[in-house]
Amino acid sequence: MRVKISYGVEIEEIPEELEELFRYVSDKSRTSMRQMEQAETFLADEEIESAMYLVEKLRRTLALVDNRLADIHMIGTGYVNYKENEGVEDVREGRPSVDTAEERPPDRDAEQPGGNPHNAGT
Repeated sequence: MRVKISYGVEIEEIPEELEELFRYVSDKSRTSMRQMEQAETFLADEEIESAMYLVEKLRRTLALVDNRLADIHMIGTGYVNYKENEGVEDVREGRPSVDTAEERPPDRDAEQPGGNPHNAGT
């Protein structure tokens, strides 16, 4: 199951974060190349079952790469937009091009003041 995780970093640290995320893509891409070469060998040797196993693994690996590239693209585009506008509010969206921790709305799940609103005044 794919889940979204989020954490805050200083705006100046985003290029380093992007580099780290891209290392994952590079590692998985190298793995994909090895899988392709091995699958090609299996096919040439008519080991179809082994080739199909690797093809399925390759598909999963490429999906991981694609997901991470989408994350990198989203973060990088937001960063470039922020740097181009230096935090100027985006009128079309009604919000800054990059959310900052200070501007985030309060967590809806945060503990609220106690008491039963149906028994107010009792």
